[in-house]
Amino acid sequence: MTLHSCPRMPEQEFIEVLASWYFPPESVSVMAARTQTMELLAELEIEHTFEAQAIVDELAANAVVHAKTEFEVAIERWRGGIRIIVRDCSELEPAMQTPDLLAESGRGLFMIDGFADSWGYHPTEQGKCIWADLIVNF
Repeated sequence: MTLHSCPRMPEQEFIEVLASWYFPPESVSVMAARTQTMELLAELEIEHTFEAQAIVDELAANAVVHAKTEFEVAIERWRGGIRIIVRDCSELEPAMQTPDLLAESGRGLFMIDGFADSWGYHPTEQGKCIWADLIVNF
């Protein structure tokens, strides 16, 4: 899998890539992505680890269940916070659904909308990247 481009807008707010990991489209990858994120944030003493883990968990699960492709999780440092990015090789656009109280799935993007300070996605030449920002102190 090659690194997709995900626009860094506003570019002047980007500081650095803290980490990135690649995963196969398997259910165990979701837990691995969440664990890697938790360990990184603990090492850097970054707050909002619950929210970050929940975002990674949902986006990684979407990559496994819906995209069915290898995916990358990247954590970037931005002025004022972190950006969590999940890139996959599917052109399927993320679509937030109204949660059905009886459904076993379909709440992922709704949850991300609640946890993240902002989020969005960009189509890429090889799929898409979905990003979520969290305001945190370094």
